[in-house]
Amino acid sequence: MGLSTRRRMASITGLQCTLQDLMTVARALLNDAPLLILDEPTTNLDPAAEHELRDEIYPATPGRATLAITHRLVHMERMDEILMLEYRSIVERGTYEKLLKANSLYKRVVEVQNQMLTTS
Repeated sequence: MGLSTRRRMASITGLQCTLQDLMTVARALLNDAPLLILDEPTTNLDPAAEHELRDEIYPATPGRATLAITHRLVHMERMDEILMLEYRSIVERGTYEKLLKANSLYKRVVEVQNQMLTTS
């Protein structure tokens, strides 16, 4: 009994993610809508593949507003504005630099995530 086509594994630079995940991102990029919403686009990717995909996504979206919803706060310096949510409310708002300079929730989450990435 084989896996369904939707869940078949595809390789990105030797790393694994699902074909469904890749197709979802590709469809969003090919659609010429003025607003691109990316909801956890790199969830099933490891850090190297995530970096590669993000490097491909942002140049492919010139002139389009892009809303990236994510728990993984990597490559956020590319964002014009970051909204930090807690319990369904915006608790912080600012640029990457501004939020890192402040004693912010954003800064604390970034520090924890960086520690997790360097110790794994």
